[in-house]
Amino acid sequence: MKKFLGLACLAMGCFASPAWADSNASGGGVIQSETVNLGPGPFNHGAAVGSPDNSVLTGITFTGGFTANRLRFTGTANSVISTTWANEVRMQVSDNDLIFGPNNFTFVAGTGQTFTTFDYDLSVDITGTWGGGVNPGTAGPWRVEFFDAFEDGPGADAQSVNVSMTFENSQPLSDSNGNFTFGTIPSGSHSRVGELAVADVFDLYTFTILDDGVVDITTAFEDVFTGSTLDSEIALFDSSGTLLGENDDDIGLYSGLYGLNLTAGTYTVAVGGFDTEFADGFSVTPGADTGDYRLTVNFSAVPEPSTFGILGLVAIGVGAMRRRKA
Repeated sequence: MKKFLGLACLAMGCFASPAWADSNASGGGVIQSETVNLGPGPFNHGAAVGSPDNSVLTGITFTGGFTANRLRFTGTANSVISTTWANEVRMQVSDNDLIFGPNNFTFVAGTGQTFTTFDYDLSVDITGTWGGGVNPGTAGPWRVEFFDAFEDGPGADAQSVNVSMTFENSQPLSDSNGNFTFGTIPSGSHSRVGELAVADVFDLYTFTILDDGVVDITTAFEDVFTGSTLDSEIALFDSSGTLLGENDDDIGLYSGLYGLNLTAGTYTVAVGGFDTEFADGFSVTPGADTGDYRLTVNFSAVPEPSTFGILGLVAIGVGAMRRRKA
């Protein structure tokens, strides 16, 4: 039998990282956000809310200073009991006894499917709970309980690791079948929230990188704008319109392109619904699926060889200094 994990954030070393994201050219996307790293875990999902097999974090604080309308969790769930379904692994958040319902923060790998490892990006609209939203700084501190919708056996059914909690102010992009831009992006993660409100449309996003590097492009579910989530398909084009890659279902109905080694330049991401077809020349034949989505571009710049040379000289110099001091 696993012991109850009453984990205070102070003990786990939780920390906040405010990220005031810029809006895109259309005035939509993630306007403001703040993230707290809840720690590496593992955090146990054992049984229903209140079970001693669940991990609980308390005293989670945010700086705030803005009104949030979305609450997100990111992390990875690992199965402990093989019969655990992906849609059973959940989190419950509370503040001063105002508790989000147990059906929130549910991610689904597929109805009836089991899983070994599943990366998740869970998002829920909080305007229904606090009217127009909530200031995450003044409303806290927060409590998070990791639980499981069905108890498959004693102890932890699944465990979450590397979990982050984010409050954000997200606004929909201005229209469907739109042309949007991330602008020039530095190394890091950059998100936009979009919607395909009607059938047979698609969105295009451009971004520019000033250095060579590695890019990951993913979609995740949103449902606050049209009231439904998008079964997405994505593609990446270079500045001349050459199709560099496309993806339908990466994990569940999410889409993902990973480890793209790109040279400095401008690129375009196309987002469509299920059954979208892509081809060279920025050709997009959209599918009929509609709904909301979150598009994320992660960029990691590759240092130039001269940088490695400078670092090497510094290392040699430090070594020589140490020898002289010895």
